[in-house]
Amino acid sequence: KRGSMSHFSFSSSPTENDLAFTCRIREESGYKKTLDKMIIGDIILARGPSGILNMENDVTNPQVFLAGGIGITPFRSRIKYITDNNLNIEILLLYSNSHTEEISFKEEFDILTGAYRNFKVEYVVNDPLGSKLLWTGRVGRINADIIQKLTDIKISTFWVCGPPSMVSAMEEILSGLQVPEEKVKIEKFTGY
Repeated sequence: KRGSMSHFSFSSSPTENDLAFTCRIREESGYKKTLDKMIIGDIILARGPSGILNMENDVTNPQVFLAGGIGITPFRSRIKYITDNNLNIEILLLYSNSHTEEISFKEEFDILTGAYRNFKVEYVVNDPLGSKLLWTGRVGRINADIIQKLTDIKISTFWVCGPPSMVSAMEEILSGLQVPEEKVKIEKFTGY
C-alpha cells in the first residue's frame, strides 16, 4: 500500500444526478484494491475539487482532447456536459490505450459520434496483439502525423491528460507543431 490518499477526476458531468469518478483497479495498488472492496454505505473522506482542466462555456474554437488510458475521465465529464447542453463546440477526442479492452466509455462515445454532429473520436491502441479483444482500428501511439491530419492546429485548443510519460510526449509533439503554449492545457495523472 502506497498511502491512504489518491487523486481522482470526476467522470460525471454537472448535467448528471450522480457524482462519479472512474479509475482502473491495479493489482499493485493497495489503495485501489481496498477501494474495490468497499461497499455502498462505506464512508470515504474527500477533498477538492482541484485541478486545472476547466473550460469556459463560451469557447468557439475546436477543442481537441488527447487522452491516455484512464486520463479520459475529465474529458468524459466535459464531453457529456457539452453534448447534454448541445453547445456549439467542435470536439475531437484522440484516445490512446495499450489494449482494446481498456478503452473506457467506448460504447457511449460511439453513440455520441452519431448523435452529436460536432463530436468525433479516434481510438488508438498500442498493443492490439496483446489485447483480449480484436482490434481493427488505428494502431500505435498518438503522434504528430495523426494530430496534423485530424486537427486544425492553428485554431484548436489542445487538452492533454494521461500518464506523465504520455503527457510529456504530447507536450513535445505540440511544441514541435508550434502550437502556442496558451492553447495547450495539461494534467498529468499520478499513481500510474
